[in-house]
Amino acid sequence: MNIYFDKANLASYILSRDDEGYDDCMQMLKKNFDFKFNFSKADILRSQEDKDSERDINEAIINWIKSQLVQGCKGAIDFNEDNGDSFPQRPLPQKFHEGMRKEELSSIYLINDEKTCHIKRNGLMLLASKGEELSTLRQLMVADNDLTTVINPKDLQKWGDLDQYTTPCSDIIILDPYIIVDSKLLQDNIYELTRVLSSKAYQAAPNIVIITSKRNTITHNPQLDIGNNLQQYLTTISAAIKSNVKKATKAAPNVTIVLLPQDMHEHDRIIFTNYRLINSGDSFNYFNNEKNITYGRIINVGSLGKKDIFQNSMELIDDLQQKISRTLKLDSALIFGDKICNYFNFK
Repeated sequence: MNIYFDKANLASYILSRDDEGYDDCMQMLKKNFDFKFNFSKADILRSQEDKDSERDINEAIINWIKSQLVQGCKGAIDFNEDNGDSFPQRPLPQKFHEGMRKEELSSIYLINDEKTCHIKRNGLMLLASKGEELSTLRQLMVADNDLTTVINPKDLQKWGDLDQYTTPCSDIIILDPYIIVDSKLLQDNIYELTRVLSSKAYQAAPNIVIITSKRNTITHNPQLDIGNNLQQYLTTISAAIKSNVKKATKAAPNVTIVLLPQDMHEHDRIIFTNYRLINSGDSFNYFNNEKNITYGRIINVGSLGKKDIFQNSMELIDDLQQKISRTLKLDSALIFGDKICNYFNFK
């Protein structure tokens, strides 16, 4: 994962070195992250012409790089040596994440821009203005300052129990070959799950992509294979998700439902967002009237702040993109809805 630092944010982060959680964050960053500094080495090496305050900041950054960052850092350390435009662009656009590559969508941005606070309120990306660096980084932790945790499925009594593990996200991708097969279970499962995963958003909403099985959906509902019944069923599901999420976030999401052909459908149950990967193997908890009716075998919650989870997640996105592209060529009607996702191309 990449972390983008403006100079003012890096200076602010260094000043938090005595605060709770700083050491854990530094350990996380040095083991797992590539550093992208939005300033050049020359910006911090010059001293004679700088004011005392600026010279003190430069010296603090140089000392921090030498004493804390370089030793034990396993990632790349890149400076903006050509004095090109900062990334992301400035002033920060309201939807600055749109058009980003998948690796950039799952990056963290410590940005000294006048619009940072306003855009951060939308809850679509991990973004920090000056003074918020440490608290923002700690959102990558899953539990007890760790980047992974395991949930006993019997301790997950409702999808709302996942709320403590959610983070801001621009996109939600749910893989489950059975998630929409039973209309009686939609309310307590896919509708509630998408609401919970969207809970950090405000006056904005993540794009939601549900990847499931055409065969399973039809097998459990033979009437859907007649006329326009399947399209009507998916329309009902999409509208309900939009309405449910809008009540929580004040904005309706884009919803896309992908019905993978039998030779492509995924067996594992997976939830992906920008900064989280949740895997439940080949079974999931399902609920009815807030009571468990099935259990997953084990539920792994991982942060993309962990290098191997990040890499596995990017590979997952690539694999799913290939399946989506193949499905589009086979029968474009198998992909229903808005067909908007920052991680996928539906064209």
